[in-house]
Amino acid sequence: MKKFVFSLVFLLSFTVLFAQEQYTIAVTPSRIYKIGDIGSGGGIIFYTENSRYMEYSEELGKYRWNEAVAAAKDYRGGGLSDWYLPTRSDLDILYRSTRENKLGGIAYDWYWTSSEVTQNSAWYKNFRGGRQGSAAKVSAFRVIAVRSEEIHKN
Repeated sequence: MKKFVFSLVFLLSFTVLFAQEQYTIAVTPSRIYKIGDIGSGGGIIFYTENSRYMEYSEELGKYRWNEAVAAAKDYRGGGLSDWYLPTRSDLDILYRSTRENKLGGIAYDWYWTSSEVTQNSAWYKNFRGGRQGSAAKVSAFRVIAVRSEEIHKN
């Protein structure tokens, strides 16, 4: 008969000793976020609805569109790999939320979206006045990454 021994390592982590193997299991509690909180990826929460929330990263720099897509995808805030360049809709929600909730970290400048117009152009969002437009993908605009997560209630 196999014997399990549990020992508390940290508030929400525990170690399981199984035969001669040791495993550490981290348990993340369900958390209800509100706009302006820091999310599990270390970004700022800008959208919450039911059990879904979205957060945005720090600014990642200025890039041409193809580089912007890669920079957002490669971002590892909070050690998570599900960050991406925001869609037109995501960036519109972020723009409204930053204005309504006075969230920081966003310059009054142009930001790329992941939404393409043609093979050679994509949509951007101007955070000075909220205008959306399209530009050649060789243009360099600011980049932030976003991620979305569902909170699973036990």
